Amino acid sequence: MTPRSQRRRNLVVLRAGEGSLHEQWLAGSQPRTWDLVVSYFGDDPDRFRTDDVLRLDRKGTKWTALHHVLTVDLAEVIDDYDYIWLPDDDLATDTDTINDIFEYTARYQLSLSQPALTEDSYFTHEITLVDRRYELRYTNFVEIMAPCFHRDFLLRCLPTFAVTQTGWGLDFHWPKFVSDTYSIAILDVATVRHTRPVGGPNLTAARATGIDPWNEYCEYLVQHEIYDLTTRVHQGVGVGRPRATEEPIAICATIDRYWPGLSTWLNHHGAHANLLIVYSGDPAVRMLVEATEFPIMLCDNTSDASEPDAREVANIGAAITAARTAEMEWLLPLGPRELFHDDGSRHWQISGADHVVFLAHEAVPMPHPVADPFRECTVFRVNGRSPFLDAPATRSAVRLSAAGIAPADKHGFTGFAGASGTVTAPVILHYPYPSFESWLTRAEQVGSTGGAAARDFADYSRNLLHVAVAHGTLEGARACFQADIPCDGMVDQMVRTGELTRIHPDLFAPRTPRITRRPPANTSYPDMAIIYWFYKEPEVTRNHLQLLREHNPDRQIFGLFGGRIHEAAAYRDLLGDLLDDFWCYEGTYGHDPYTKWMHGDLLVLDWYDKRGRFLTWELVTIVQWDMLVFADLTTLFPDIKPDQAYFSGYQELDDDIEWHWPWTSPEGGHRDDYLAFSQAIADQYGYTGPKKCCFYILEILPKRFFDGHLGLADKHLGMLEYKNPTLATVFDIDIHHQDIGVRWSEKQQSITQAPINPMKMEITTSYIDNELEDPDGWRLFHPFSTVWSNPGRARARPVPESLRQW
Repeated sequence: MTPRSQRRRNLVVLRAGEGSLHEQWLAGSQPRTWDLVVSYFGDDPDRFRTDDVLRLDRKGTKWTALHHVLTVDLAEVIDDYDYIWLPDDDLATDTDTINDIFEYTARYQLSLSQPALTEDSYFTHEITLVDRRYELRYTNFVEIMAPCFHRDFLLRCLPTFAVTQTGWGLDFHWPKFVSDTYSIAILDVATVRHTRPVGGPNLTAARATGIDPWNEYCEYLVQHEIYDLTTRVHQGVGVGRPRATEEPIAICATIDRYWPGLSTWLNHHGAHANLLIVYSGDPAVRMLVEATEFPIMLCDNTSDASEPDAREVANIGAAITAARTAEMEWLLPLGPRELFHDDGSRHWQISGADHVVFLAHEAVPMPHPVADPFRECTVFRVNGRSPFLDAPATRSAVRLSAAGIAPADKHGFTGFAGASGTVTAPVILHYPYPSFESWLTRAEQVGSTGGAAARDFADYSRNLLHVAVAHGTLEGARACFQADIPCDGMVDQMVRTGELTRIHPDLFAPRTPRITRRPPANTSYPDMAIIYWFYKEPEVTRNHLQLLREHNPDRQIFGLFGGRIHEAAAYRDLLGDLLDDFWCYEGTYGHDPYTKWMHGDLLVLDWYDKRGRFLTWELVTIVQWDMLVFADLTTLFPDIKPDQAYFSGYQELDDDIEWHWPWTSPEGGHRDDYLAFSQAIADQYGYTGPKKCCFYILEILPKRFFDGHLGLADKHLGMLEYKNPTLATVFDIDIHHQDIGVRWSEKQQSITQAPINPMKMEITTSYIDNELEDPDGWRLFHPFSTVWSNPGRARARPVPESLRQW
């Protein structure tokens, strides 16, 4: 080891095989600020023995070997270093970049960091790819590929190294050791290139020990109570660093016929591109384009060619001229079954590159009919890692500066002046067959037209067509098609091995509601919308929604579906005429019934994060499917202000409640969770004041509450009936007080005489009728989980048989 007096302040320790790239790391324009220790697991006695580099020999897996190196081999010297980087050996980088990793980690006083991956890297987690808008991003995740630890934080995490062969799960565990969201970051100022597919020798070594990587991973997560695997960016920091130039881009598309989800496609690309150019001769498509709120250049096809590809190439050529005329810098052709998945950072617009190729991932089909594939399909086969059902939808963007640019085909261009490069993110998301029904439609279409499209289809669908021929009908291929759709457990395993990836595109939500409402007569009243939250009992759900709509004709009502994802399309069809928007919760915070009950507020938070923030409103009222509403919200809450919150049954969580309420009392079985929540808000916000409580039956919340809730470090702590009102106090949100009939009394008689109770005791029809006959009677009732059949109210529409069977 280097003598103490000559040691640098930082240390790099890596596990190296025969193909290690670390010798490249020693090249650079600046002196190293770090010592290098190579933990070698190869067989060459002379490999990697150089001056100023310490080689230690040890077989085995990465993390168990590193545990030995750090606790035994380097135990006497580890305290001499401030920061320690533990990278994989297949990262391409140099001395200057590694110096920057240590410099910025120290500058921002981070406990844990990692360099961002370049756009052309192999990657597993999209969050690790560079975002060139920022110097760094504070996150809740740093990948095991290249973590950089502060010495003290490393010593705290070291015990975890010894208990896993693969290391899978460590990157979700380490962040739990810090409560400060500003202690973990991905460094966009320092980028490395991951040169090999995910997996490699460490996975091989783990399997050699008899370990099943997937089982070890699942057991590790359960053992350490890690249930939320969502990676998040808390904040990006770009101070002192010039931001990437955003050059205007045009997207062009040839759309020959209507395709499910086309409205979503148009809104998404209309929002993300500077210009959208659509070529179509189909009247239905043209009508939909003209109704879209974004300015779109709608053009006739420039060619009468019978082959779709030839027609599309001709349109791309015309789009080059149209985009130049509109002063666009870039042009990207797409198809109506392809989504350009970019976070808006334009970090693919690389200086010096005039032609950028995007890889495509293919949507895994759903086992049921799909109404909007862009919203419903969220699992994708990774390009080059999993076999596709259709030809890869590789696409290219071209800079329009050169005079001789022309389409080579629908996938790329010729005549550009600068370099051409391929990036792994952003990507093209391809949705060729969201379901078997879409495969049937495509088979019939290409079967009727023939030509190159039919040949390409037959090439990729050869096995399915063999089965169909054997059955004598295309429908006969259904079972074979469905058999290739991985089950949920297999999806989880294939995601971890890199064959599949989960992607939830940030789809644009139209600013104008789908149903035109009259402006409220009281223009001084806050812009209050309604979230109608439902998940079962379709006939009751529609009946109660009709009643809500009847009494609130001028309010926006946003549907939040929290049931089984494959049922979402049927519910959308059933309720769509009564809703201004429909959104399906896809499991960000968990899908099990217990999570949805104990942490139902997280479903609403996910709605806000993914959808609600893009809609126009000041306050949102959460109404559940088993509530009856017989009045307009303006009459129920006439004095509420735009920045206030309301919680039904709100009061201080005093000693009497704390020691008798099941969610907080020692006998209730949930006190540890309550105490952990109390400690968490004290640690994160410094709040040690009295807690608040409510019955989570009806809530009214401003956007500021959701923004604050998104910043909460551990959102699964605490039960929602004390967590939410307490957080409103923590966020300094004023509480609106109003009696709507909620009673905390445990006396049965008192509860049954109240219009709203948290028990599973139905409000009787006779009680409701008596209240409605009284001009001053109650107008909200919960729970009522059957159809309200009072004549003149909630006119019924037949429920589809597909829903009745549920």
